[in-house]
Amino acid sequence: MNNSLDLMERMGLVENSRTPNFNFLNEIRETQNNAPMVSINEINAKSLIDRHTKNGYIIISPCRGYADFGPNPNTDKEKLASINKERVRELIELIRESGFSYTPVYGGFVENQGTDQEEIVYERSFVVYPLDRSGELQDFAELREFGIDMARRFNQDSVLVCEPNGTPAYVNQNGEIEFELPN
Repeated sequence: MNNSLDLMERMGLVENSRTPNFNFLNEIRETQNNAPMVSINEINAKSLIDRHTKNGYIIISPCRGYADFGPNPNTDKEKLASINKERVRELIELIRESGFSYTPVYGGFVENQGTDQEEIVYERSFVVYPLDRSGELQDFAELREFGIDMARRFNQDSVLVCEPNGTPAYVNQNGEIEFELPN
């Protein structure tokens, strides 16, 4: 496996048989687009990483789990889904207001790693680029600060930040690097 695809897998961006494949944007706004989310695979992952690593990017999710909102995981799945749907709607609006371009994706992580309850979880996330809608390069420092602000606003432990030509790193709400992903 090449390094780009390996990096995409570690970031939770490579679709596999357990990744949801419906277009979650249809939950947020009315659209005639019923196509599933674009799958990131070995063919297009290297191109995606190479193209956007040059200018940098962030990956952020507004979604949270049961512990944050109090619903019972056995009975309140619809309540949690509704809360997270509204948070996704809010983040889309904030990204649009910021002027940055974005791509909706499913981010993945391992919840309860190393325990009997270990589970791969996928959540609605966004890759945000330092480009405006016309493709003009914007200030990466502003994008980085936007990502940190969104981590605070949505109570995320961190945001994934890839500085231009840099190594992706998880940056916490205080702007400190928690850890870098190996190349």
